[in-house]
Amino acid sequence: MPADDAAAVWLDAYRPDAVPAPVWDGGLSEFVGGLVKELDVGLEASKRYARVLARLGAWSLKQGFKLDREVVLCPATVDAFVDGGMPGASNGSLLAARGDLRLLGTTLTRTAPWVQRPEPISRKSLSAPYTEAEVAAIRRDVLRQSTPLRAQAGRALVALGLGAGLDGRWNVHVTGNDVAECDGVVTVTVGDPFARVVVVRDEFADDVLALADDAGNGRLVAGSTSKNAAAKAAARVVIDQGHVSLSAKRLRSSWLVAHLVNRTPLPALLEAAGLKSLASLSDLVPFLKECDDPANFLRGA
Repeated sequence: MPADDAAAVWLDAYRPDAVPAPVWDGGLSEFVGGLVKELDVGLEASKRYARVLARLGAWSLKQGFKLDREVVLCPATVDAFVDGGMPGASNGSLLAARGDLRLLGTTLTRTAPWVQRPEPISRKSLSAPYTEAEVAAIRRDVLRQSTPLRAQAGRALVALGLGAGLDGRWNVHVTGNDVAECDGVVTVTVGDPFARVVVVRDEFADDVLALADDAGNGRLVAGSTSKNAAAKAAARVVIDQGHVSLSAKRLRSSWLVAHLVNRTPLPALLEAAGLKSLASLSDLVPFLKECDDPANFLRGA
């Protein structure tokens, strides 16, 4: 029997011991059963909610309230019931009842003055990475700009993006003093948000070092550090005669993909990227190449 059918059968047969039969049969049964069936939450949850609603409904009728969901599941009614309608109940039982009834109230009422939960803020998707052909065009044309300033800014955006995964939150703030080299490992120290030290990919290490030497105490991406400064600097860089738009966010996604392809351990990648969870990395799965024999990797797990 499906779970929803089992819940309906149980609700139709349910008779709470704590509620007098005349009260239950006089309309409370239909009230409780209708609300719980509306929830469509399965057998076990249906049992839990029916029991607490039966006690609340019986108590409400005793107080002279009518069986109206907006009245019975009103915050004031629920609080009064928990405070005085469950004599002898333990603190744990009272807390559980209050939590269940508040959930039911916010779910099943429309005008009762519950403080509704705010709509969750949707996560912003990561930008699509560049293709290999686009990366090749970017690395070629970033040196062919109309002014030295545009070439310098473009080189820095590309080196910090493809080399260290830095987008507009960090790249315009990096100075020559933030770049270091030790035993052949080049790192970039970045500040908030998510202050950390990022190891630069070897392929871009020389570019980052050269840019740092040229910048000295100044910033690698010359110009403003105001909001959207990186996007404005990238917009002035012409790639493939304007057919490819330079984007710090897409450079960062390309850096992430490069590490995923290289099988960089995920904890290390999260730390380097300044990410708190793996959720956003799922956006990049469609851009990963399939391995030749996935069974070999799955067998070795």
